[in-house]
Amino acid sequence: MYGNPSYRCTMFLLLDSTSLPTYNTNMKAVQVLFNQTLLEKLDADEDVIREGRSAVLRRIVSAYVEQKHEADIDAQYRKGYADGTSLGPEFEGWEDEAAWPRE
Repeated sequence: MYGNPSYRCTMFLLLDSTSLPTYNTNMKAVQVLFNQTLLEKLDADEDVIREGRSAVLRRIVSAYVEQKHEADIDAQYRKGYADGTSLGPEFEGWEDEAAWPRE
């Protein structure tokens, strides 16, 4: 039972959250070019000093991808409701039946 690799596990003693690795084996190395001034500003940042450049850049890229995804969804909503004429043929005639509360 214990010799079977599927039963093996690793234990970590968590003393400090900064001791956890900021990468795993599923990550791929990429090369990114920065001008010297921007790189110096990045490396002087408190988060970069504490967590490392790669961890901060991953967080920034993740936020960008999420923001882009949300913007794409918002654009789809704007496009879907852009004409403002009706709710579609399946709801035709029901627009006049709605009772809106008085303000």
